[in-house]
Amino acid sequence: SDDFHKQYFISSSLTKQNEEYLVRFSLYEAKRARLLAERSVQSKDIFKLIDELSVMLKGVLKIPKRHIEEVKDLPISDITTNSITALKLYISGLNAKHNQEWEKSIDYFEQSVKEDPTFAIAYFELQERYAYGNQSAKREKAFQSLMKYHERLPERYQFQVKSDYFFLKKDSDKQLKVVKMWSEIYPEDTLAHVTLARLYEYRNQLDEALAAYRRVLELDPKQYDVY
Repeated sequence: SDDFHKQYFISSSLTKQNEEYLVRFSLYEAKRARLLAERSVQSKDIFKLIDELSVMLKGVLKIPKRHIEEVKDLPISDITTNSITALKLYISGLNAKHNQEWEKSIDYFEQSVKEDPTFAIAYFELQERYAYGNQSAKREKAFQSLMKYHERLPERYQFQVKSDYFFLKKDSDKQLKVVKMWSEIYPEDTLAHVTLARLYEYRNQLDEALAAYRRVLELDPKQYDVY
């Protein structure tokens, strides 16, 4: 967690008992690996369980009640999927990706979006795998579906997707507007600043690129590829 500049990290387990899902989690402070809280939540509905877990975490982190009331969190099924089968296939795809089983990960993601054609984050992973595999026609088709349902993504992903979209359209002016907003709304997101720096460099705005790279190193001195 410290390497990713996060204040906290979670260790958790998921089991199923008597037709109910049970999540146990421990919340730690990243810097000292200090245990802050241990909780559990149980439900027959996995999506409801995740929503309850989110509310519980906010309480543990002592996020002000006013902020919780003002900021509306969509149900997890609205920004992922309401299909258990699609979710399982997506998770299997992530596991295959983590194990560098690229073809297997593509197969899982393809099955996931077939099960739920609105599953935006599965399209996100799928088009990325197509891009790394130089399957441009398949990537374009997956990206079209991703753009169609991009509002079902968490906000940070939406910025990344819009940035990629304008990059593919070769419209650096619109891409710059998106990435600048991304880096302003999420000032500690290193990916936003790396994207901004590389875009400035591409546009030959070298002073701005240098400033953005410096910001990346302030956030993450271990980003050796920007030295």
